[in-house]
Amino acid sequence: MGIPAYTRLKSNRDFGLVYRRGRYLPGRHVVLHTNRVKGDEVRLGVAVSRKVRGAVTRNRLKRRLREAFYRLDGEVKSGTDLILTAKEHALDLPFDLLQAEIRGLLSRSELLVHDR
Repeated sequence: MGIPAYTRLKSNRDFGLVYRRGRYLPGRHVVLHTNRVKGDEVRLGVAVSRKVRGAVTRNRLKRRLREAFYRLDGEVKSGTDLILTAKEHALDLPFDLLQAEIRGLLSRSELLVHDR
């Protein structure tokens, strides 16, 4: 299972809006860009630099980021567009640490429901 297609940021325009108008929170292995929007859904975009060599490797890292975020389902405040950008060395990170870093970034940005 994964994030349903309708909750993903896909278009270049959507990504651009989050990058331009949103907030930037760097982590050790992942960077979080957030933008509060009208509506009640959470949309996620995932980006991996081409510094991570090989399309198969980049896609595996994107799937890991999506799954780590998906497991936080219901904990993120609605009306948010998010972009998770993986740094090159995120490949070697165990899944539980990757998920913990994403949770920490969301907490720092005050986007977790229990942070209200």
